[in-house]
Amino acid sequence: MNPTTARRSLTHAFRQHAAERPGAPALIGKGRSRTYAQLAAEVDRRAELLRAQDLAPGTAVAVEALCGDGWVPTLLAILEAGLVVLPLDPSTTPPARREQLIARVGAGAVVRHDANGEPTINPAAGGDPAGDDAAYILFTSGSTGEPKGVIGGDEPLSKHVAAIADAFALTPDDRVLMFASPAFDVALEEILPALAVGACLVAPDEPATRLPDLDATLRAHDVTVANLPSSSWAAWLRERETRGERVPPSLRLVVVGSEPARIADARRWWSLSAPGQRLLNAYGTTETTITDLIFDASDPTDHAESLPIGFPLPHVRTRLERVPSGGHELWLAGCLALGYLGSGDAFAARLTVRDGVTWYRTGDRVSTRADGALLHGGRLDDQIKVGGVRVVPSEVENAARGVPGVVDVVAGLADDRRLAAAMESADTDAETVRSALRAVLPTAMVPQEIVVVPELPRRPDGSLDRAAALALVPVATGDADGDDPVGAIWRRLVGNTGSDGDFFAAGGTSLTAAQLAVEIEEGLGVRIGAAEVLRHAYGLADLRKIVADAARTDDGDAAASAISPDRAPVALQVAAALERMSALIARGLEPRPFNLSTAYRVRGPIDVPRLSAALRALVATHPMLRSSFERDGDGWISRVHPVPEIVVPVEELEADPAWGSDAADEELADRVGELFDEPFTPEETLRIRPRLIRVGDDHHVFVLATDHLATDEWSIDVLNHQLAAQYDEPAEVTENWAYHEYVQRQEALAAGPGGARIVDFWRREVGIEGLPAHTELPFEQDLSPGTPGVPGRLEHLLTAPLVELLQARCRDRRHTVFALVMACVQTAVVEVTGDPVITSVVPHANRSSARDCGAVGWFAQLVIHHADYTGCERLSDAVRVAAESAYRSEANGQLSMHHLVRALTPEAFGRPRTASWVEVGVGRQLSIRLGDARIEPYHPGPIGPPHKAVVTEIEERGDDLLLLTLFDAARYPAADVRRLRDTVLARIIAYAEGGDPELRLAS
Repeated sequence: MNPTTARRSLTHAFRQHAAERPGAPALIGKGRSRTYAQLAAEVDRRAELLRAQDLAPGTAVAVEALCGDGWVPTLLAILEAGLVVLPLDPSTTPPARREQLIARVGAGAVVRHDANGEPTINPAAGGDPAGDDAAYILFTSGSTGEPKGVIGGDEPLSKHVAAIADAFALTPDDRVLMFASPAFDVALEEILPALAVGACLVAPDEPATRLPDLDATLRAHDVTVANLPSSSWAAWLRERETRGERVPPSLRLVVVGSEPARIADARRWWSLSAPGQRLLNAYGTTETTITDLIFDASDPTDHAESLPIGFPLPHVRTRLERVPSGGHELWLAGCLALGYLGSGDAFAARLTVRDGVTWYRTGDRVSTRADGALLHGGRLDDQIKVGGVRVVPSEVENAARGVPGVVDVVAGLADDRRLAAAMESADTDAETVRSALRAVLPTAMVPQEIVVVPELPRRPDGSLDRAAALALVPVATGDADGDDPVGAIWRRLVGNTGSDGDFFAAGGTSLTAAQLAVEIEEGLGVRIGAAEVLRHAYGLADLRKIVADAARTDDGDAAASAISPDRAPVALQVAAALERMSALIARGLEPRPFNLSTAYRVRGPIDVPRLSAALRALVATHPMLRSSFERDGDGWISRVHPVPEIVVPVEELEADPAWGSDAADEELADRVGELFDEPFTPEETLRIRPRLIRVGDDHHVFVLATDHLATDEWSIDVLNHQLAAQYDEPAEVTENWAYHEYVQRQEALAAGPGGARIVDFWRREVGIEGLPAHTELPFEQDLSPGTPGVPGRLEHLLTAPLVELLQARCRDRRHTVFALVMACVQTAVVEVTGDPVITSVVPHANRSSARDCGAVGWFAQLVIHHADYTGCERLSDAVRVAAESAYRSEANGQLSMHHLVRALTPEAFGRPRTASWVEVGVGRQLSIRLGDARIEPYHPGPIGPPHKAVVTEIEERGDDLLLLTLFDAARYPAADVRRLRDTVLARIIAYAEGGDPELRLAS
């Protein structure tokens, strides 16, 4: 294809809009607005200037431009002239480096812009075509220490433009922010799809990388779509939260990417945004044409510490390839760039052909969620990200070795966040090196911390010891007197610049300011805004003053007090359970077992003393496992007891122990069931009950019964993993008090203004003072309080081919599998009750940090979902209602349901619950290993938590999904529950196969 024709295919839609809608706004910037007709005329003028240079088709043209309105017509003119664009940002790339890159590309011309965006075109020494199919060249860091020039092709870019316009649902009514630097590939993603649909671009007068400028631009121009680095988005949200402002109503879509998006920031978005404002998390590489996968995070859901990277765009193919180090590497196809400039072999080395498909190996570790969304697990190589910019330490090292006096250097991350370098030199200093690097490297690649020593540590073979070298970088621990926590945070994030150091000169950014604000609040309990740091913190002394002033005026919720092991707090859900147990005992009734128990078949040798020691280590680590409970006035407390000796009892079956005999199987199931159901009392001082049952030579069943008062389902997974680790390699333990700190945070929230706001929301949402209305099913049996529950269990396996269809359908409709299951369950219940308004509950792990995730305790809480399906005729209508319900609930779900009951209807708190709940959740497939023994779960029968009435869970089983229904068979006849489940199942399958089942909500 002729390059000019190919390049014009990228601007064809823009030309159509200019012809059909000449007066529509196309570009706003520098205090002026250009219509499509005006922008097209300017593109024609600049294209003629370029043609006057007499450049061969496919020749690269370097463009030195900021993110302003002058950059857009130049970009379009280069593409229409059949040339290749090489964007360079003079604000981040020093002159020497720009000249180096222009020479490497062999550019035939250089375009520079004045303050008004007017171009000047100068010939360059090059002029060699970059390739007939090339559209652009962008430089990224390279593993060899030299920046790599990625050549982007016409065809993959055209496919990308179409896919992004659809994924972002862009329309002519949109106003799309130009945030990215022209030297960053996302700039093309902002500009080309917007013009392809006839939308209007908004170019800030100055680069909108500072929070005040970004906010002003969004407000002044009613921006509807913004594509932001995750760190900039997080800092902006933090600033709005500090000022008590919500997301601007005009902003219907925010796309984040370039680095992991934290779940904590997503929760902040969910609380500050309104229904209908979308959040997308994007993933991609420059080598695979910008963005390849997208996750719709508009609806609040539980995730790990960062949002999933989601699902591939329609033209992108993914493959997960197992790697020797464990896990899977993400491979991509259908979207590949043309190669690396002048280094075809280097690009080919990243490619693998399988079954006729050429795959790009990204070097990123990924895993898959139950709904098929991909999760990013970090890099397999040594590339790092600093402030959203990809950095290869070897490139920093190569630049530093060019500084006179530097003998050798090691660069990398210090404190997991700062770019640092240790250098060997006898006749230079850190500031000299830093100044030299600023002249040749982008700002993000200049180390924040530089240490110069006479000799770097080396291994016996003479090679550099990289870990030992980076260990020379000082760790911030405060001033010499040890009493400067603000200084410690400053030095950890900004560097050792001293009290008079300049925040910006030290490499401080809006992201750094946001991190300072977060760590000061988390570590010191003082709330400051990132804007305060950016506006006023010229040095450490300024920051100390800001913190001191904020501390004097802080009116936040009460701070947590010290934890006393003799009077430790308990979560309100624990107190409610204790109240119910006490009420039943007072009436002469026996409380139902309140256990969370697991059992495993163990085939192979088992070392009982070693297993006992491993369990004792767990009890020592987690205070809740050795806690008793007692009344304290109107409430409850726990007392933490010393670590006891633990010996795992071993039982023998009375029947023939030959595995598989009917008598042995029946006896084993009965015995495991007894252990599962044996209740714990509040006075007991040990909350676990282990047992080994021998069923043959080197063949046992290991039973671990745990008290729900001290654990939740997440805790069971924690115990399993930590038990395996201690069994394999005993290690010294440290007490984890995260659960007790969580309880204090919950009570502080409930007592403060944030808790009052949440209670007010639920009072309005539910419309009654107290618990949501009881969901009465026609086939429900009346039971008196204290009647023993009968666990019921129904299972149906959705096999991998159907799951793949289901995930694709949900992805196309931009919602999760969980939202679909929620809608199917709730509408099935609505049909049998005749009431379109339904209340369900969803269990949440409720762990907000890595320390919480490694702790044992009853963190989990139920979040109410209140939905009105009036008017829903099709399942797709119901899915939208379910997603909206989830949004409202997640945004106001920080307080447990028990707090709401205590606040709204105190007299109902702790009563034996007779109301039935429809509960939907994502189950956890528990697993364990013990040395070399082979382990598999053992289910003696329909085991289910008897304190729940109706529960629907979806669990991942390899590539399959298990739809699990748990219910109290004493209250609900199994046949009726099965009919209800079959309705849910039929709708899920029909939806996966492309249908949209009609609902019968009025029947």
